[in-house]
Order: sequence, then C-alpha cells, then structure tokens
Amino acid sequence: MNPNPEPTRRTPSRVSLVLAVAALIALLAACGAPAPVSGIEIAPSSASVAVVRGGSADVDVVLTRTGGASGPVALSVSGLPANVAASFAPPSLDGATTTSVLTLTATAAATDGTAALTITADGASLTDTAALTLEVESLSVAGRVVQIFGQPVVAVTAASQGETAFTDANGAFVLDGLSIPYDLALSTAAGSGAVHVFEGLTTTMPVLTPSFALGLGLPTAETAALSGDVLGGAAVGVDRIVAVCAEGLDRVVFGCDYANSGDTTYLLDASWFGPTTTDVRIHALHLEFALDHTPAAFLGYETFDVSLSDGDANVRDLALAPVASVLVEGSLEAAAGMTIASANASVRFGPNLSMLVMQSGAIGGDVALLMPNIAGATYDVMAIANGPDGTSFAWVVDQAGDFGALDVPMPLLQGTPADAAVGVDLTTPFTSTGSDQVRTYFFTGAGPALAVTTSRASVTVPDPALGGFAFPSGAAYS
Repeated sequence: MNPNPEPTRRTPSRVSLVLAVAALIALLAACGAPAPVSGIEIAPSSASVAVVRGGSADVDVVLTRTGGASGPVALSVSGLPANVAASFAPPSLDGATTTSVLTLTATAAATDGTAALTITADGASLTDTAALTLEVESLSVAGRVVQIFGQPVVAVTAASQGETAFTDANGAFVLDGLSIPYDLALSTAAGSGAVHVFEGLTTTMPVLTPSFALGLGLPTAETAALSGDVLGGAAVGVDRIVAVCAEGLDRVVFGCDYANSGDTTYLLDASWFGPTTTDVRIHALHLEFALDHTPAAFLGYETFDVSLSDGDANVRDLALAPVASVLVEGSLEAAAGMTIASANASVRFGPNLSMLVMQSGAIGGDVALLMPNIAGATYDVMAIANGPDGTSFAWVVDQAGDFGALDVPMPLLQGTPADAAVGVDLTTPFTSTGSDQVRTYFFTGAGPALAVTTSRASVTVPDPALGGFAFPSGAAYS
C-alpha cells in the first residue's frame, strides 16, 4: 500500500460546463452590457480645394454621429492665410442635419500658395478634426480678339491689372496673375487710336470683338455653289418651302437658299474666309406654314457632308426623309408699354448654323411652336417689341426643349449728360436707363475712339492712357 496516495482528480462533466456558461451569461445580462461610446466624425467632401483670387469655392463638410451622440456640433476652420475668409452654412449641425457647406473666399489681395487648413467639429464634450488643403491661385486668361465673323485681329494690346500682352497672328493673347472679376482694356494704335474696356469678366477664355474691330476690312471671301433638285423634280407646294443651309465644320460658312412654292431646284451660294477649301455639312428641311407664318408641319429632312473649294459649282440632288415634330413651349412678354411686334425661331445645328424656320408677326403670351425633332439639334427663339421709346430685343439660344419665359425689356436710353454738354472730363458720369443689362457706351470724335462694355447704368469715359493716348482736351465728341 502506498502511504502517500495521489488525490483523486475529477474532470467536470459536459453538463456542468454548460450550466456554468449559462450562469455567466445570466450574470452579465443582469448587470447590463457595456454602453456604446458616443462620438462624432467630421469629413470634407474633398481633400483639397482651389480658390482663384477674388473668387470663392465650396466644400461639403459631412458629420457622422456614433453611439447615440445627438447634441449640436459647432464648426470652425483654422490655418487660413491672409485675405482668405471662411464661412459655414449652417455654422452648427443640429438634429438630423449632417452636412454644412464650407465657403472659402479669397480677396484680390490674397497671395498665391498652399495652406493646410484644419476643420474642427465641437459638440458637448465631443470633438473631431479633419485636414483640408487650400490652394490660392491667380487666374490665367487665354483670350482672342476677333472681327465680327471670327477673323483674328492682330497687334492689339490687351491689358488688365498691370499685366500687358499683344495679340498674335491668330488674335490670341495670354495674361497671367489676374484676380476675378477683371476689367480688360483692348487698344490699337491704328488710325487715331482706340480703347475698348470690357468690365467684370470672369472667364478664362474670352473671345472679344472690340468696337474698333467692326470697322476693319474683311479679307476676300472664298465662294462655291451647290445646286440640285429639291423634291426629285417635283415643285414645292403652296405655303411650303425647302430650306437648304451650309454649316461650317471648322469655321463660319455663309450660305442658305429657300426653294419657295413652285420651285423645283435650289441654288446655295456659300462663302467663307480662310483656306480655298473648307468642309461643310448641308442641312435641308421641307416645311409647311400656317396662316400666321408659324410652322404647321415638317415634311422631310436630309443632311450630308461635302467639301467645297473656291470657284466650284457642285451638284447634289436632295433626298429628303420623313422627320418627326415636337412642340417647344414658352411665353413671349414685353415690358410695360411695349408690344411684341414679331418673333423668330430657328433650329440650331451647332455653333456655326442656326436655320430660320419661323418669322411670324405679332404673337405673344403663351406660345407652342412646332419644331423639327432632329437628333442633336436645339432651338433659338427671339422676340422683338416696339414702344414709344424705340425697339428692343430678347432671345434664348441652344434650348433643348421648352424655353420658359422670354421677357423683352425696355430699350436702353441715354441719360446724362445732355446733348452738347461742355466741360466733360474723366470724372463726368454718363448714364443710361435699364438695370442688369449689358450695354456698350461709345465715345467718338477727333481723338481716339473710346468704348466701355458693362452692366453698370453709370460710367465715366474710359481713360485713353490705357492705350497710351492723352485725353483729347477741347475735342468735340459724340
């Protein structure tokens, strides 16, 4: 017999283990599980944002609440460089609101560069931060100066905010380091000289036609003819026409012909400025008019591409296919005391062609215009109104469908100074009627021609020094 026997070891049964686990679970349930931790997290919709000097940019800031956090959360931002301001809308996120818009605004005095911003969200004993990179930059303007039909104007001085450039053979210029909005002065030394100031621009690629470009001679135009049958030898019916127009694919091409009632053929004389050969897209549309000269039906359409060369006489018979129609609705209204005198509607096939399909008399109020439903085409509508103080126009272009309300304003009228006023100088205010309408003031006389395009109702004479000229003291101007 062993005098020191080993103690007997018992292994717990499966039943006892199950009972122990069950007891533990019951105990935890009685005491309650740990409560989830409350928290907030803030995040901008973008990690970086760029702001042009003089402009602003928006960033969405999104708040996420966890663990039952529900109190108001105030937003702030730090690290802003000089002359840059920030605002939140709303500044505090309450209740179900989880997004605020952060607007960063840089004045013209801001300096180009990168800044590391910190967005902070503060709630009741809760806080979170997020990083946002701000890039303050100047505007680079790559513009063109052209004649009314797109021909480049060379040797023009372009100046803004102390920067100066000259137009090249394509009429192009580049100005760097600008803030927005910017005023652009275009000047020429040709003749007696001229300065035209365009105010309040923001675009990076302006295409401008100054007043002095309107008097420049155009180069000799290239011409070509295109002709053929319109309806397979049949004559155009009563109250119907077949319109045939050329759309320049890489430049403006002029040329439309309208085969009227009784005609069997068309003859389109096309002209353009540039190389001796150009590519065009021909659009032919067969339409019928109602008694009020609005379109009643569109009976056929064809389009084809052709290369035209100077002096050519091309022949191409039309093969019109059926075309669907669509109603384009809107309203034509005139200012008090004005009456709608006429309305025009066109089908726009691209930047170089708007084909006139309606030229009606006095229609107004709510209108529904029947237009051809052609893939890729849009619509232009213009209204003309007359009143005791003259004629005024209003238009909408490139509309994909209904054009809404087209309101013709009162015509702009000259205000002060009175005719034959003397003692005019660079501080004399020149006024005109109307508000928020772009208008151009012209000053012409024995010295340099001056002009300013603006939306302001009161301006002063543009300083001729912008073009290197002296103020024409004692000269008679209109």
